[in-house]
Amino acid sequence: MSQSDDAARPTGLEGRRVVVCRAADQAIGLVAAVEALGATAIALPLLEQQAPADGGAALNRALNDDAAFDWMVLTSANAVRAVAGLHPVLPPGLQIAVVGPATARAVAAVGWTVDFEPSVATAAALAAELPLGSPSLRVLAPLAELAADTLERTLTDRGAIVERVEAYRMAMPRHSNERLAEALSGDVVLLTSPSTAERFAALAGEQRSNAELPVDLPAAVAIGPSTEAAAQAAGSQCSPRPIPIPRTGWLLRWCVASRDELSQRRLRRLRRTPALRRLVAETTLTPDDLVAPLFVREGITAPQPIVSLPGVVQHTQESVLAEVDRLVALGVPAVILFGIPERKDPEGSEAWNPDGVVQVALRNLRSQHGGELVIMSDLCVDEYTDHGHCGIVDATGDVDNDATLELYRRAAIAQARAGADVIAPSGMMDGQVAAIRDALDGEGFTAQAILAYSAKYASSMYGPFRDAVDVTIAGGGNRKGYQQDPRNARESM
Repeated sequence: MSQSDDAARPTGLEGRRVVVCRAADQAIGLVAAVEALGATAIALPLLEQQAPADGGAALNRALNDDAAFDWMVLTSANAVRAVAGLHPVLPPGLQIAVVGPATARAVAAVGWTVDFEPSVATAAALAAELPLGSPSLRVLAPLAELAADTLERTLTDRGAIVERVEAYRMAMPRHSNERLAEALSGDVVLLTSPSTAERFAALAGEQRSNAELPVDLPAAVAIGPSTEAAAQAAGSQCSPRPIPIPRTGWLLRWCVASRDELSQRRLRRLRRTPALRRLVAETTLTPDDLVAPLFVREGITAPQPIVSLPGVVQHTQESVLAEVDRLVALGVPAVILFGIPERKDPEGSEAWNPDGVVQVALRNLRSQHGGELVIMSDLCVDEYTDHGHCGIVDATGDVDNDATLELYRRAAIAQARAGADVIAPSGMMDGQVAAIRDALDGEGFTAQAILAYSAKYASSMYGPFRDAVDVTIAGGGNRKGYQQDPRNARESM
């Protein structure tokens, strides 16, 4: 079967979130291959390569003796990197045997030549097939700290003199709770070695006592027989159906949790009936959770439809009162007001005008509904400026963050005086919450809360909303200089 045939054949990974348990520097190709199968890859390195306890002294001594060994057997790309890092130039006459194609590629990458590769990519095959030629040949085996003794035992039984040297050790990197939660809630975990199978099972077990993290193991896929055996020992069993991973030469076997464990994890029991689902629901949505956005426009005599938001209108001062009466009767406890003034200027001064459109609406609503309604007010100046930006534009065309904060302070005080319970800054200026809190407290408005749009992304999805508040950015500009980049979730957090 060709590689293209493999890629086209359904594998069962399509549409799934696949956790790739492989060292970060080795995961790139596998992640790409998994995503080529239609899955979403989540890289979770469970082991990272570190220097041996002696810093490589024993390995260095072995390689410094030009006549000490006839063969060097390499069972992983990690071993190749460990040896090459200490001794990029090997002793003359030292032959290299590798366990399989991936190790052979690593050898070629450092400029060495492979002298032997077994018919099957396993340590057992390498030990059984290595051409010893005559008894008492000397073999250097640079291995991981906890590597099995299959290789050296078989070679010794065949008459070779084997020196095993610790070339590197593998340690668990630190992962955040968020990363672990993402991985442990994946659909499938890709186990790439016996140690990753054991480590992933242990990691999941460690997290079972932490209520903040998922406790159910995802289904697993093992790379081969030894990894499958380790997965089974850790409580999983694998089906015989192989899954080809294009361009890697890997055939994987599906694994699932043991039958006993699955019977204990039958969470569908709690989803069986509407009454059960209602009883165990973690989240409920009622009118108590709703805040109605309302747009009030100055200078109009009747509500105006917003074409890009069907069913939503720009209200007059009279119609917004009637709409709020209707919302209160429906049980909606809160509204947030946005204003569209008749007059705009470079600073957006109508935002803090005591008789500005939002301040008038705030006073009217407070007078009509008292404390039975939570009244919020959006705080930004884009709908009040003639250039459409969320702050003062300097001579270079950039928004001046710190100068804009002074405008926000004025607007917050004006809204609080008019009756707002909650001030909601949406301009994405650095320091806006601290500046508003300082201004409110300085004027005695210590009871007013702040609800910030703390991560507001620069996006064309705001187009209809800009229609609602009648905002056009001058010169066809945008807000990418101060709103969040959609590519950067960590920055926003």
